[in-house]
Amino acid sequence: MGLPYLFLGLAANRIGRLPKAGAWMVWVKRALGVVLLGFALYLVRPMLPKTIWPAPAQAGVAWMPYSQAAFDAAVGEQRPIVIDVYADWCIPCVEMDHTTFRHPDVVQALAPVVTLRVDATREVSPDARQLFDRYNVFGAPTVLWFDRQGREREALRLSGYANAEEFLERLAQLLE
Repeated sequence: MGLPYLFLGLAANRIGRLPKAGAWMVWVKRALGVVLLGFALYLVRPMLPKTIWPAPAQAGVAWMPYSQAAFDAAVGEQRPIVIDVYADWCIPCVEMDHTTFRHPDVVQALAPVVTLRVDATREVSPDARQLFDRYNVFGAPTVLWFDRQGREREALRLSGYANAEEFLERLAQLLE
């Protein structure tokens, strides 16, 4: 346990050889300050309003707000359904929204599918609460997949971030 102190004692006389503080140290402090501010902005960026930090101009998936009526209408039309549980404070949700759901192949592949989104940023609607209870949805991001008859394809469920390739694989299984 005393071994580190022995090394510290042996190295004490070499401290005098370290460079002295001077003008170069001021520039190092400034450079590290800029790096620190950049990292802080990177961490805070998902929480900033979209008017301050605009999203990329690339078009994404056209989500409709989830409601039981919209779900029933899609089942009536015998169209497959994808439900995304999203929240602004959820970093993987925001990342999927900016990458996966803006990927041109994903946008094109979702064209024949009804895309519904539950925004869980604040309060959720009673319809969304019933959806959460019925299908055991515990958090965001969660993507639920429903066939043309409105039955959930549990094996395809996504909980957490998924890149475009993984999303497209599951979508292909839904559309089979």
